[in-house]
Amino acid sequence: METQPLPYADRFKLECSSPIIWEGMIRFTVNVTFDGKPIYSGPYSVGTGHVKPQYITRAGAGFGSNRPDIAKHIIRHGLSGKWIGDGETIAKGIILEAARMQKLTPKLENVIHSLILDGTAYFDRLTFPQWCAEYGYSDDSIKAQDIFRICERTGQEIARHVTPAELDTLREWASQY
Repeated sequence: METQPLPYADRFKLECSSPIIWEGMIRFTVNVTFDGKPIYSGPYSVGTGHVKPQYITRAGAGFGSNRPDIAKHIIRHGLSGKWIGDGETIAKGIILEAARMQKLTPKLENVIHSLILDGTAYFDRLTFPQWCAEYGYSDDSIKAQDIFRICERTGQEIARHVTPAELDTLREWASQY
Protein backbone atom coordinates (compact mmCIF):
# COMPACT_ATOMS: atom_id res chain seq x y z
CA MET A 1 0.00 0.00 0.00
CA GLU A 2 1.32 3.44 -0.92
CA THR A 3 1.59 6.01 1.87
CA GLN A 4 -0.73 8.96 1.40
CA PRO A 5 0.67 12.48 1.75
CA LEU A 6 0.15 14.22 5.08
CA PRO A 7 -3.16 16.11 5.00
CA TYR A 8 -2.81 19.84 5.68
CA ALA A 9 0.99 19.57 5.39
CA ASP A 10 1.21 23.21 4.32
CA ARG A 11 -0.50 24.26 7.57
CA PHE A 12 2.00 22.47 9.82
CA LYS A 13 5.41 23.84 10.70
CA LEU A 14 8.19 21.82 12.33
CA GLU A 15 11.27 23.27 14.00
CA CYS A 16 13.86 21.14 15.75
CA SER A 17 17.03 21.47 17.79
CA SER A 18 20.40 19.88 17.22
CA PRO A 19 20.43 16.22 18.23
CA ILE A 20 21.67 14.73 21.49
CA ILE A 21 22.01 11.10 22.55
CA TRP A 22 19.42 10.15 25.14
CA GLU A 23 18.91 6.58 26.39
CA GLY A 24 20.49 5.11 23.26
CA MET A 25 18.37 7.18 20.88
CA ILE A 26 18.99 10.34 18.88
CA ARG A 27 16.79 12.96 20.52
CA PHE A 28 15.65 16.31 19.21
CA THR A 29 13.49 18.96 20.80
CA VAL A 30 10.74 19.71 18.31
CA ASN A 31 8.18 22.49 18.08
CA VAL A 32 5.11 21.81 15.94
CA THR A 33 2.56 24.42 14.99
CA PHE A 34 -0.68 24.19 13.01
CA ASP A 35 -1.85 27.43 11.43
CA GLY A 36 0.72 29.19 13.61
CA LYS A 37 -0.70 27.77 16.85
CA PRO A 38 1.56 25.54 18.96
CA ILE A 39 0.35 21.95 19.25
CA TYR A 40 3.50 20.28 20.59
CA SER A 41 6.83 21.26 22.03
CA GLY A 42 9.03 18.55 23.48
CA PRO A 43 11.26 15.60 22.79
CA TYR A 44 11.17 13.48 19.66
CA SER A 45 13.57 10.57 19.24
CA VAL A 46 14.75 8.40 16.37
CA GLY A 47 16.85 5.27 16.49
CA THR A 48 20.52 5.23 15.60
CA GLY A 49 19.57 3.13 12.56
CA HIS A 50 18.46 6.37 10.88
CA VAL A 51 22.13 7.36 10.52
CA LYS A 52 23.53 5.99 7.26
CA PRO A 53 26.60 3.74 7.58
CA GLN A 54 28.79 5.85 5.28
CA TYR A 55 28.40 8.83 7.64
CA ILE A 56 29.24 6.68 10.67
CA THR A 57 32.40 5.45 8.89
CA ARG A 58 33.43 9.01 7.98
CA ALA A 59 32.67 10.35 11.44
CA GLY A 60 34.58 7.45 13.04
CA ALA A 61 37.65 8.25 10.95
CA GLY A 62 37.57 11.76 12.33
CA PHE A 63 37.87 10.44 15.88
CA GLY A 64 41.31 8.89 15.34
CA SER A 65 42.98 5.90 13.79
CA ASN A 66 41.82 3.40 16.44
CA ARG A 67 38.14 4.29 15.98
CA PRO A 68 37.16 2.29 12.87
CA ASP A 69 36.34 -0.69 15.11
CA ILE A 70 33.90 1.47 17.08
CA ALA A 71 32.30 2.71 13.85
CA LYS A 72 31.93 -0.91 12.62
CA HIS A 73 30.31 -1.88 15.94
CA ILE A 74 27.85 1.02 15.67
CA ILE A 75 26.91 0.04 12.11
CA ARG A 76 26.23 -3.55 13.20
CA HIS A 77 24.77 -3.06 16.68
CA GLY A 78 23.98 0.62 17.29
CA LEU A 79 24.87 1.65 20.83
CA SER A 80 24.07 -1.75 22.34
CA GLY A 81 26.67 -4.07 23.75
CA LYS A 82 29.47 -3.80 26.26
CA TRP A 83 31.98 -1.00 25.86
CA ILE A 84 35.53 -0.91 27.13
CA GLY A 85 36.88 2.28 28.67
CA ASP A 86 35.61 5.40 26.94
CA GLY A 87 34.20 3.43 23.99
CA GLU A 88 30.57 4.30 24.67
CA THR A 89 31.34 8.02 24.99
CA ILE A 90 33.29 7.92 21.73
CA ALA A 91 30.47 5.94 20.05
CA LYS A 92 27.93 8.58 21.07
CA GLY A 93 30.20 11.28 19.68
CA ILE A 94 30.55 9.39 16.41
CA ILE A 95 26.76 8.96 16.14
CA LEU A 96 26.14 12.67 16.78
CA GLU A 97 28.82 13.76 14.33
CA ALA A 98 27.46 11.36 11.70
CA ALA A 99 23.90 12.65 12.27
CA ARG A 100 25.15 16.22 11.80
CA MET A 101 27.10 15.29 8.66
CA GLN A 102 24.00 13.58 7.26
CA LYS A 103 21.87 16.57 8.33
CA LEU A 104 19.52 14.14 10.05
CA THR A 105 16.32 15.80 11.22
CA PRO A 106 12.88 14.44 12.02
CA LYS A 107 10.45 14.33 9.12
CA LEU A 108 7.20 16.24 9.59
CA GLU A 109 5.12 13.21 8.59
CA ASN A 110 6.81 10.99 11.19
CA VAL A 111 6.37 13.55 13.97
CA ILE A 112 2.69 14.16 13.16
CA HIS A 113 2.07 10.41 12.94
CA SER A 114 3.61 9.93 16.41
CA LEU A 115 1.64 12.82 17.88
CA ILE A 116 -1.67 11.57 16.46
CA LEU A 117 -1.01 8.09 17.86
CA ASP A 118 0.02 9.54 21.23
CA GLY A 119 -3.16 11.61 21.30
CA THR A 120 -5.34 8.51 21.00
CA ALA A 121 -5.68 8.37 24.79
CA TYR A 122 -7.51 11.69 24.67
CA PHE A 123 -9.29 11.27 21.33
CA ASP A 124 -10.78 7.92 22.33
CA ARG A 125 -11.46 8.99 25.94
CA LEU A 126 -9.45 6.09 27.30
CA THR A 127 -9.15 5.77 31.05
CA PHE A 128 -5.71 5.10 32.49
CA PRO A 129 -6.45 1.36 33.07
CA GLN A 130 -7.85 1.03 29.52
CA TRP A 131 -4.80 2.78 28.06
CA CYS A 132 -2.47 0.50 30.06
CA ALA A 133 -4.27 -2.60 28.83
CA GLU A 134 -4.18 -1.33 25.22
CA TYR A 135 -0.47 -0.47 25.21
CA GLY A 136 0.96 -3.04 27.61
CA TYR A 137 1.74 -0.81 30.59
CA SER A 138 1.15 -1.65 34.24
CA ASP A 139 -1.67 0.39 35.75
CA ASP A 140 0.36 0.32 38.98
CA SER A 141 3.22 2.32 37.47
CA ILE A 142 3.86 5.98 38.18
CA LYS A 143 6.01 6.19 35.04
CA ALA A 144 3.14 4.79 32.95
CA GLN A 145 0.78 7.33 34.53
CA ASP A 146 3.18 10.15 33.59
CA ILE A 147 3.34 8.89 29.99
CA PHE A 148 -0.47 8.63 29.89
CA ARG A 149 -0.81 12.25 31.05
CA ILE A 150 1.64 13.43 28.37
CA CYS A 151 -0.36 11.54 25.73
CA GLU A 152 -3.59 13.08 26.99
CA ARG A 153 -2.09 16.59 26.87
CA THR A 154 -0.80 15.95 23.36
CA GLY A 155 -4.28 14.93 22.24
CA GLN A 156 -5.85 17.95 23.97
CA GLU A 157 -3.47 20.38 22.23
CA ILE A 158 -4.10 18.84 18.83
CA ALA A 159 -7.89 18.81 19.36
CA ARG A 160 -7.83 22.48 20.45
CA HIS A 161 -6.31 23.63 17.17
CA VAL A 162 -7.92 21.46 14.51
CA THR A 163 -11.57 20.99 13.69
CA PRO A 164 -13.23 17.64 14.41
CA ALA A 165 -13.32 16.95 10.64
CA GLU A 166 -9.60 17.77 10.32
CA LEU A 167 -8.83 15.52 13.29
CA ASP A 168 -10.80 12.67 11.69
CA THR A 169 -8.83 13.16 8.46
CA LEU A 170 -5.51 13.17 10.31
CA ARG A 171 -6.42 10.07 12.32
CA GLU A 172 -7.47 8.23 9.17
CA TRP A 173 -4.18 9.22 7.52
CA ALA A 174 -2.20 8.08 10.59
CA SER A 175 -3.97 4.71 10.59
CA GLN A 176 -2.68 4.12 7.03
CA TYR A 177 0.83 5.53 7.55
